[in-house]
Amino acid sequence: MLGLTLDRTSPPSFGRQLAEGLRLRIRSGDLAEGVRLPSTRRLAEGLGVSRTVAVEAYEQLQAEGYLEGRRGSGCYVAAGVRVASRPAPARPAPAQERPAARDLIAFTTGLPALDRVPWDAWGRALQEASPVLARMGYGEPEGLPELREQLSSYLYRARGLRAAPEDLLVVSGSTQALALVAGLCCGPRAGALIEDPCHLAMRKLLAARGAAILPHPVDAQGLAVDSLPDGAVGLVYITPSHQFPLGGVLPAARRARLLAWAGARGALVLEDDYDGEFRYGGQPLPPLRESDPEGVAYVGTLSKSLAPGIRLGWVVLPSWLRQRWREAKYYSDIHSPLLEQAALARFLASGRLEQHVHRMRKLYRRRREVLLEELARAFPGRHEVGGDAAGIHLAARFPGVAFTPARLQRLRAAGVAVTPVADHALAAPAAYLDTVLLGYGNLDEDRIREGVRRLAGALVP
Repeated sequence: MLGLTLDRTSPPSFGRQLAEGLRLRIRSGDLAEGVRLPSTRRLAEGLGVSRTVAVEAYEQLQAEGYLEGRRGSGCYVAAGVRVASRPAPARPAPAQERPAARDLIAFTTGLPALDRVPWDAWGRALQEASPVLARMGYGEPEGLPELREQLSSYLYRARGLRAAPEDLLVVSGSTQALALVAGLCCGPRAGALIEDPCHLAMRKLLAARGAAILPHPVDAQGLAVDSLPDGAVGLVYITPSHQFPLGGVLPAARRARLLAWAGARGALVLEDDYDGEFRYGGQPLPPLRESDPEGVAYVGTLSKSLAPGIRLGWVVLPSWLRQRWREAKYYSDIHSPLLEQAALARFLASGRLEQHVHRMRKLYRRRREVLLEELARAFPGRHEVGGDAAGIHLAARFPGVAFTPARLQRLRAAGVAVTPVADHALAAPAAYLDTVLLGYGNLDEDRIREGVRRLAGALVP
């Protein structure tokens, strides 16, 4: 009856099965609104169950609003309860299958040497920190006091940054820092000025936070400051210590001009110290914040110095922004993970992070040298390397070569993957079609050599 059947071997009771069957038929429109249902006696006879089962089902559906009883007339399907079926989304055109290499060598940017992380020492720090959680409920949005104390000392030793513990706020990586600050400083009328090219993920994050994106060109020395725009700007996002992706280091004169321009507009400069720990020639310039503590927010993370999966970082904010940021952080996730914060405090106090960074600086310098040697051998006079000797990637230009999607697929088929700079460019991506990023942080020397050989085999006629 009504196309309903009951499963006598199924655990749910007959009453629940009957109610579910009727519910589905009402929602789908098989039983239209206003339709009078059979009496409970007739329905029970048709299904071969007791009348109590039918009464139970009808009463349940009346309670849910699917049925309405009319005195002396019976039960009817209620109005407005049918759920219209949502149209199926259009199926995208089948993507061309990317050739897969059995042993792909990926020159991935932003990925450190994960096999060199002192995981045993990090594990001990986590164990030592575990008792902290037994004495703790929720933490403060700005982070554990002991971690902020340690970070204050570490940043002065490592980067020459003077930041008191109360200046420091703990975040879950630079992505969260940018998202929170952008939400406080940007909007449709107060845009975000960014380097162009700029990290694609960060650019998309700013747009997702409602910021009007104002791309501004870079050159070999970073952001070009001679033609900064007029108009309302709420935030300047910049990577001055090692510009991502091209690798320039912003010189002192440009820094001063940028800070003066931003100060005249009341714009906050967000300084992302992208892999600033790794510099292989000369002394690094001090952070921008040292020149203008009330105009610059400084962001750093463990993503390059230790491992991105730990998801911890820090931001140093001007005093006028801290309380608003604290509220934004609280309503974002209350606080960053406490166990990892306590572990990092111990890791810093033991000196293990600085020891690890010192070892990695030597390792990455050697990997960079090997990559440069192999490129010179494979592409004599047919390539250019830009940027400063820093970080864990470099930008390589191959004049006359366009790294189109088809070419990138052929490279993958040959067993090597690179990232086009054009992916990170906004205003003029075509200007960077001949330039790719080669990350070497997570590749040992043999893999670097083999990767360049594969690249040359696919590019050189």
